[in-house]
This record gives sequence, structure tokens and C-alpha cells, in this order.
Amino acid sequence: MLGSGQTIKEASANLNLDIVSGNCPDIVNLQYGSLGSFASKGVLEDLTRFLEESELEKEDFVDAVLEAYTVDGKLLSLPNTFCIRTVAVRSDLVGGKTAWSLEEMMELAESRPENKLLASATKADVLDFCLKMNLSYFMDWEAGTCSFASEEFGRILEFSNRFPLEEREGEDHDQINDRYNKGKVLLYPVNLVSPDEISYVYEGFGWKDVTFIGYPTMDGSSGHRLDGAGGAYAIFAKSPQKEGAWDFLEALQDSEAEGILTFAEGFPTKKEKLEELLAESMEDPYKVDWQSGETEKDSKGNPVRRPTKTEAFMMPDGSLYEKHYYVPLPEEVEELRRLIGLARPAWQDEEVMNIIQEETAAYFHGQKSLETVTGLIDNRVGLYMNER
Repeated sequence: MLGSGQTIKEASANLNLDIVSGNCPDIVNLQYGSLGSFASKGVLEDLTRFLEESELEKEDFVDAVLEAYTVDGKLLSLPNTFCIRTVAVRSDLVGGKTAWSLEEMMELAESRPENKLLASATKADVLDFCLKMNLSYFMDWEAGTCSFASEEFGRILEFSNRFPLEEREGEDHDQINDRYNKGKVLLYPVNLVSPDEISYVYEGFGWKDVTFIGYPTMDGSSGHRLDGAGGAYAIFAKSPQKEGAWDFLEALQDSEAEGILTFAEGFPTKKEKLEELLAESMEDPYKVDWQSGETEKDSKGNPVRRPTKTEAFMMPDGSLYEKHYYVPLPEEVEELRRLIGLARPAWQDEEVMNIIQEETAAYFHGQKSLETVTGLIDNRVGLYMNER
């Protein structure tokens, strides 16, 4: 917990001092730290022994989740909920691709200069988007080195620099559906935390063919990102209360109050709970006329989907936009299962991102050269990694 007036940077520095001194807390939430840096220093306890001695079984958990939090054969965290962060695109824009490289994403953007890449596509937005799955590519925690003063990172900054510094107020008055189904905006980043959320993505594209292609990666591998939705807790190796800390992590897996404890939505990490959720989510997918008991049909004779909830937003021009969620169909749930199976973590170090944002501001404003800025980032991140 942050103290009064304490910044995340200061809290992180204090935590590092506590770890070195051995006066560290028992448990850390990895949503607020870097698994990569913690793992490279060997400061987290391997939970494998606790899991083997527990009533819980390794086979109880979604494979992708355990793989995501296993580093060098050590299980370092056992979250109880997770979410999938991915990117949707009109299928005709990417052909048969189901994943893509950063270079391929850039080529799509460059081939369609009349279209926006993202709904909010400032220089900083695009840079953040490009690094969503790629920050670790430029950092080797084990060796304590980084490669931001490289041609590859420079290419990302040059690409990001083509976009505006800030969005013009009221520039886009289009309804959100029109942005995507008409191709005015190319990419739709989405955060999936419940089964019905996949339906609003299809609606956003006007029910056209949609490909969940994921974030672009340096090597073109799968770019679907798996994150803990509420708490991804780990135990410090120097904790004198490891057994008690494990009891807490274990209790979260079966607690009736787990949603309250984690303060978030998300998919359960236990297979049984996940399958129950997915099965229940598909029940009664179509609206039924309460008088006749028959499935309602639209003007084209198609069954009308049953909404689960509706969210309303005010557009810049004063019009009202409604975002609908529907009971997912079996094929949509299968797509969700596919994304879960492919998802992997992409650990973002907040301090590194702060360094990048601070230094690139001068480049984006034309105050410093590309070479100067990438060199400064490389030097500052290198010092930070060695300090950690």
C-alpha cells in the first residue's frame, strides 16, 4: 500500500531496499511489480512444493495460466483470475493471418494512410501499443543488459512519430460501430474479462468477419496477452511466514469472497470453475416472446440475440452511443477458448515505461534526435536494471 504522498517509484525503491535487507513483506502482487526482474534476482519462492503438498492439484488449473507464471521451471505465482488482452481487426485487412509481426502491422498502417490506426492514435498511444508485447525483447534481466539504442527500437520510435502529438478535440464524431465496420479505425484493442464481452467486439465491426490477431510482436508469434485480473500474488523467498502466506494464496482459489478480495472481474484460473462459467454463459442465447414462447426474429428472419447488459456513452457531438453485450454463442466461446490457450504474459515494468515516455517526449517534440533519445533510454534503463 502506498503511504501518504508516496509515488509508485518511491514505493518500488523502498521495496527493493527491503528485499535486499531481508525485511521484505511476505506477499507481493505482481500486477504492481515486474515478474521478470523479481525472477532474475531469485527473490520469489517456488510455489511448486506448496502446490504438490496441497489439496489443490496442478491439473486443476488452466494450463496457460500456470505456464505464464512459471519461469525456469519455478511456479512463482498462482493468480485466481485472469483476463485476455488482444486486438481485433477486420479479417479482410489481414488475409488469413492469425498473428503478425510489428513490421506487418506497420505495413498495414502505411498502406492505409487515410484510416486511423487506433481510436486514440497519438505518438505516445502508438508507442505504448507497439511495446505492449515487445518491451521484454529489448531487456535481458538475467544478463542485466538492454538494447534500446538499436535500429529495431529506433524503427518503433520513427513509426510512432508519424502520428499527431495529441488528438483534436471533437475530431471523431462517428459512432463507435462506424469506426470499425467501415474501416475508419483499423485496430480495436480489447480487454476480455467475461464471456459476453467477445460479442460486443463482433457488434463493433457490424457483425462482419473479425480476426482476433493480437498485438504485433517482434517475431510474429502470438500476441494475445494474459494478465492477472485481480491479484497475481507471489511469496518472497526471504519471508519467515511462507506457510501462512501460502494458506492465503490457497484460500483465494476457493473462497466464496474471492471476487471481493481481488477487486476485479476475470476468468477463473481453475478449469472446473472456468468451464462452469463458459457453459452457464451460453444458456438461452436468443430472446423469447413471453406470450407465445417462440424465439423472436428480426426483419430478416434471424433469431434475435439476448443482451446481457448495455452501457451508454456520450459522444463528442452529444449523441448517445450504446455498447451492447450478448449471451455468447458456442462458436464465440470456442474462439475465447482459443485465445485463452494461446495467451501469454508480457511483463511491463512501469519504471522502464516511465523512462521511455520521459525521454521520447523530447524526440516527439523535435527537441532531440532519434540517436540521442535512444541512447539516453538505453543508459537510464541499463542503470535501473543494475540497481534492481
